[in-house]
Order: sequence, then C-alpha cells, then structure tokens
Amino acid sequence: MKHTRFYRILFFFCACLLLFALSACSDDEKPTETESESESESASVTDEPTELPTEEENTEPKKRVAFTFDDGPHPAYTKRIVDCARAHGGRVTFFVVGYMLNRSQDHADAFLYALDADCEVGLHGFSHINYDECDEETFLSELSRTLDAAKRIAPDFKTALMRPVGGRIPEEYVKICPYAVVKWNVDTRDWERHGGASEQEREEEIRAIVDEIVKSAKDGSIILMHDLYENTAIAFERAAEILASEGYEFVTVSELLGEDLQAGKIFSKGKPIEAMQTGKNK
Repeated sequence: MKHTRFYRILFFFCACLLLFALSACSDDEKPTETESESESESASVTDEPTELPTEEENTEPKKRVAFTFDDGPHPAYTKRIVDCARAHGGRVTFFVVGYMLNRSQDHADAFLYALDADCEVGLHGFSHINYDECDEETFLSELSRTLDAAKRIAPDFKTALMRPVGGRIPEEYVKICPYAVVKWNVDTRDWERHGGASEQEREEEIRAIVDEIVKSAKDGSIILMHDLYENTAIAFERAAEILASEGYEFVTVSELLGEDLQAGKIFSKGKPIEAMQTGKNK
C-alpha cells in the first residue's frame, strides 16, 4: 500500500516536470513582441525591390564644331577625311565644285562616299569663280549647274547650303540666293600650306594647320579647310584627335546651325551649346 502511494506521488511529480518542460519549450519557440516586430520590418525591407546605384550622369554638354571642306571632291582625300570623322563618331560638310564632280568616276565615287556616310554636301560653284566679279545671272547659273552635276551622280541629292568662293559675295546676291550662305570663323589657311618641297617643310606646314585649328576652335566654330591636299587630310586627322580628347563633337553645318538655318542669310559660326540651351544668341 505504501509502495502504491509512493509510485502515485512519483508519477504525479514526473507528470508535473513534463508539463513544465513542455511549457518552457513552447515559450522559447514563440517570438517575443520585439522579435516579431523586428522580423516583420526585415521582411518588409526585403520584399521591396532594391535600387542599384547608378553612375552619375555627366550633364556637361559636349562642345561642337563643324569642319568644312571646299573645292572637292577628291578621290583619295575626301574619303580619308570621311573615315577620320566617322572614327570619332562625327560628320563633316563638303562644298563641292561642279567641274570636279564631272572630272572622273573616281571623283563621283568620292562624292557618293561622303553622302553614304551621312556627311553634308553643299554647293561651292561650277567653275570656282568669285561671285563679286560676275553678274547675277552667272551667279545663279553657277549654283544650278553644280546642283545638276550632283544630281546626275545622285538623283535624290538636295542641299540647303552654299559657300561663296573666298567668302566673297555681294549683299544683293545673298538676298536672292536659294541657299543659306555659309562662311567660317576659323581659317586654317591650308590652301597655302601644302607645297612643301621637303619632308621637313611639309611637316611644318601640317603642324601650322593643326596649331591654327586647336588654338582657334571653340564651341560653335565653323572651320574652313580644303579636301584637295594630303597635308589637309593629315592635319585634320591630328587635329580631330586632339579636339575629340578635349570633348568636342564633329557635326555638320546644318546640325550646328539648327533652326537658325535659312536661305538668303550669311552664317559664319553656330551658337555655342550653352546659348542654344538658354536661348541667348552669343
């Protein structure tokens, strides 16, 4: 009887211990209020998409210049100039002479090469005469004959630009001109820097052209060159490398002038990027 009572007490005691142990385990598994809130916040943060850091955009605008080349096309140098411009992600503008377009198939191909590269082509004149030394009829004929020569090679060709030989054109001719009259504000004088008899003289001529470009070019500049000379092609390649490293883009005259471009007016430079953004004419 005593043993039975002892076992009952022992059983009751063990049962109490077991219940106590189970209760303790249940409390350990149940998160506290603080832990629950922390886990909830953590889950909320995890569920939201994380924005990856992005590189800071460079908002500083590029500087732009328009390289222009007169008196071509030339079978070798026109193409070389086009290739250099493309290598820098840019384009240039050519002002062609009518009799050069008619000179040979190689000259015609150079003209097409420039068009295919999305370079701009304007008119210079058919015979390369000075417009301040001819009558009005001859002036208009020079332009129309050059356009006809271009259209014989590229039937869909059209342009909004012309450049007078030497920049010389009477004011009354400007007013009746069916094209925008494009002059320049940087003269490389490459036309007188191409006749060096020795390699040293040629190198000095090329350096002089490059120096003039680098020294004078500014945002909005229209640069005068001629695609008839090897010195010009070499100088352009060197100058383009330097200007590109300084943040310049090479654009066409129409890109540079934008909405300002219109027939019957003279343009010698474009607006700097800053002026275009603020609406100021500098």
